[in-house]
Parts: sequence; structure tokens; C-alpha cells
Amino acid sequence: MNVNLRKILIYLLQKIYKLNDWQLSLLDERPYALEVVRECSKLYNTWGGVCIVEIGCGIGEIIGHIHAPNSLRYGYDINWANIKAGRIMNRNVCFRFGTFEDVDIGKIDCLIMVNFTFVIEPQKLAHDMKKLLSRNEVKIIIIDTYRNNEGTEYTYSHDGNMLFGEDYFLSKRSRGFKAAHGARRYIEYWGKR
Repeated sequence: MNVNLRKILIYLLQKIYKLNDWQLSLLDERPYALEVVRECSKLYNTWGGVCIVEIGCGIGEIIGHIHAPNSLRYGYDINWANIKAGRIMNRNVCFRFGTFEDVDIGKIDCLIMVNFTFVIEPQKLAHDMKKLLSRNEVKIIIIDTYRNNEGTEYTYSHDGNMLFGEDYFLSKRSRGFKAAHGARRYIEYWGKR
């Protein structure tokens, strides 16, 4: 679908489902999201068919654009409007209502958690991740972290060592991306040891 048509469709879905205004920004307008799509598409090229899960997927702009034919894609969100709009926008994604405690896929090649964890207290997120990782075998976890975020809407910047424990290591960190109010966003890739 071309960019203008996609923008019109998202605008219409926003009116129908009362989506948040930030949903109007397309993938091409969010460099950090393009980074995640590129890196996940590389994984597919390396491994072949993969299982990708995105928690807090919104309408699926990230998971829906990953180039991974014949792969399983699950998008979890706690907003029914996002799920309904996402099902229209991205038919290649299995959208599910839920969050961390609802993910029970088994084997996950890539778990994506970007653009929402900054509102979750570190201890709560670590607890949620521990439960998720006890039910699922996850190869790679993708999360965003922030610098210069004091006094911004990005309340928390998480430490993957605390969240994922000794079973995971930081395999890659992206260049910094400009975020609101002078903060810098980094995409981190944590691999299973």
C-alpha cells in the first residue's frame, strides 16, 4: 500500500476507533521504528521462518512491516481499538488483547517492546519479564532505552541486565535517535546466552 493511501486509511481508522494522535505517524516518520524493522528483517534473512512477538504493538506499524514471509507474527496490545484497526491495516499479524502475562507462545525468535516501557517502573517490568521468560523461550529481546530523559515524558530508562538477568547479553545498541524534549532513544538488542 502506498504511503499516502496508508496515511488516509490510518486517519479514517483514527476517526472510527478514536485512536491516539500519535498513531497517525507512519513508520517512515519514526527512524527508531525503521531500525527495528530493518534488524528484524535481517534476522529473517539469517534464520528463515521466525516467530516475532510485539508487546504494545498499537496498530502494528512495526511488526506489520517486518520483511519475514512465512513467519508467525503476534501483536499484543491492551487497547481494543488498536487491535481492531491493526487487523484492518496488517492482515499478516495475529493481533491479541493482552500484555506480558498473556504471551504464551512457546518459542519466540524475536520479542519487541518499544515505545511504551518508559512508563513502567523497573521492578514491575522485571517481574513481568521474569514471568514471560518462564513460559517462553526467547532468542532476542528488543527494547528502547533513553538518555537525557530527566523531566521528560520518558519516565524510566531500563537496564536490560536487571530486566532479563544473566541469561541475556547486550548484543547491539543502535545509534541515538532524537526523542521529545531533548531525550535520546536507543534501541537495544539482547540475545540469549
